[in-house]
Amino acid sequence: MQQRRATLPKLKYKSKVLHAKVSASIMSARAPRKRLRGKTSTGAGGLLSAVPFFEDVAAPLTIVDLARLAVTNRHFRAKPWPRLAIPWRQAACRLRVPKEELMPLLDRLGGRLWGPVRVRAAATAVGSADFSRLVAWAEEDAHRAAWILTAVLSGWWKDIDGHSHTVRSLASALTAQVRSGHFVPLSTACLVSAMIRRGDEATEEVDATLSQAGIADVLLRLLQDGPVIAQRVALEAICTSCEWGCDPLSFIPNGAVPVVVSIAQAGCSENMLAALRVLGKFGEGEAEFPEVVFPLLVDLLAHESDDVKEEATSALWFIVHNRESYARQACEHGCLPSLLAQLRNPKILLQHPLFCLEAVLKLASMRPVAVKLGLIELLFQSLEEEEDGFHLEVILELLETCAAYVPQALQQLTRVRRTSTVRRIVAIARMPERSHGAEARKLLQLLAQANPHMTRLIRQAGYQL
Repeated sequence: MQQRRATLPKLKYKSKVLHAKVSASIMSARAPRKRLRGKTSTGAGGLLSAVPFFEDVAAPLTIVDLARLAVTNRHFRAKPWPRLAIPWRQAACRLRVPKEELMPLLDRLGGRLWGPVRVRAAATAVGSADFSRLVAWAEEDAHRAAWILTAVLSGWWKDIDGHSHTVRSLASALTAQVRSGHFVPLSTACLVSAMIRRGDEATEEVDATLSQAGIADVLLRLLQDGPVIAQRVALEAICTSCEWGCDPLSFIPNGAVPVVVSIAQAGCSENMLAALRVLGKFGEGEAEFPEVVFPLLVDLLAHESDDVKEEATSALWFIVHNRESYARQACEHGCLPSLLAQLRNPKILLQHPLFCLEAVLKLASMRPVAVKLGLIELLFQSLEEEEDGFHLEVILELLETCAAYVPQALQQLTRVRRTSTVRRIVAIARMPERSHGAEARKLLQLLAQANPHMTRLIRQAGYQL
């Protein structure tokens, strides 16, 4: 009697418990070893646990097991390989791993990341007829390993000995996968993000290791060719990496700016916001921005979404505050009307348009244009409504910058408004311990020097010059 052919294990889900039932035929000499059972639950705050390793549940079949099945089971060979995709949020997963088993687990999982590259090379060398299917299974196995590594790194970073060695090994494997063209975008993006989202330990050392391993190329490839959700994870990872320093992983020299600009221009709303945040981070450094970025940001200042307006304004400020040429380009594309409109919008955080105006009005030629658009009156209104000391300081500095226009603007107010505004400035000036108090006193001195009528108003408000 012929030996019964091996069949694919059936997976049964019940009460969120995954039972891998392997048939008796698969437990033969040509079949994989028996797998341990594990319980998994997903969702916010979900717990992923297994004894002793979660990988026994996440990958019930190794690449060797899958190859054996392909050779022995014609029905399995005829079916497409189902891809496993379990995208969980890193902050919502916790994996129980005994500390003494952590490093061996990382080594084993890191080895599985090399699977697609090694299987492809081996299958090419022997001329296997199952080449494409073997490579697909290797990709699947690496995909599962990447998810488990994401969970391990997210929850156990502080317990890992030798961060640089682990990061170098994993980053090199991911880089090789991406360069070979055989990788799964989402799991790759999440694993890179997990390596970047570490604690405060070994920051410079890990950054140097990631940069040397070419992780910037991996993320840029994800931005260019990955699906929407993988792009979003990659953008968030870039933004996080730049929080540790101005582009420590060298995204800008590798051509990231045009790629991110294209996503900000044509991406979905969430990716657009993430791309704008990345542009702002790049603006903190020495990035060279193409001219197309300025009409794009100016257009987004008037976007229908307040969130997009805020992110565009924040990015614009980071870009223009250090370079006069960039501020000039933003003005040439008409940023002032939109910035002033944001001052009128109570849903917009005031600091974003204020900071941009502060940078733009360093250009003397732009001050009369802003005044003609109603800047001074809007600043008076913000001065009376605002309580935040930092915002008050910026408002007063802007009024000082336009001091030559302030007396005339006060005269154009109604008598009640004019008196109220001067009293507000006087009240702020009487706060000697606050920096905005000093700014208010400077403004009162400028007003008194500019117009005798202002001197009388200030004294009537009870302030002695």
